Formats: sequence, structure tokens, C-alpha cells
Amino acid sequence: RIKVVLGGDSPLGPSLISGLEKEGYIVITSVSDPDSVSKIEACGNGFVRALVFDPSEVSPLQISKSLG
Repeated sequence: RIKVVLGGDSPLGPSLISGLEKEGYIVITSVSDPDSVSKIEACGNGFVRALVFDPSEVSPLQISKSLG
């Protein structure tokens, strides 16, 4: 089971992500800042993946490469 969370680096993001992971979900989340990736992924037990998502610079190709 996988959940996708947009805005993982928002104020409520870490607690939401942690709760979902504790319920047994694999969590893929977006963050707006590259420095947030390690912080968000560290809050999980290996089942959290953070991807930098800047909506002003997105193309479908960038998204598919990030997930690959």
C-alpha cells in the first residue's frame, strides 16, 4: 500500500507522513526545497521517499524520471 502526500515539508507534513508509515504505508511525498529531502526521509523507517517538486519548473518527463 502506497500513499502520495503533497507538501511533505509543510507544517503538518511530517506528522502526517509518520502516521501513515506507522499504519504500514509506503509514503511518497513532495517537498519544495532540496534541503528538506533528507529531513523528511529521516523521519521514516525506510518507507518514506521525498521528491523535490517545484511547480514552476515541472514537465511530465521530470516527474517520470524522478519516480524511476
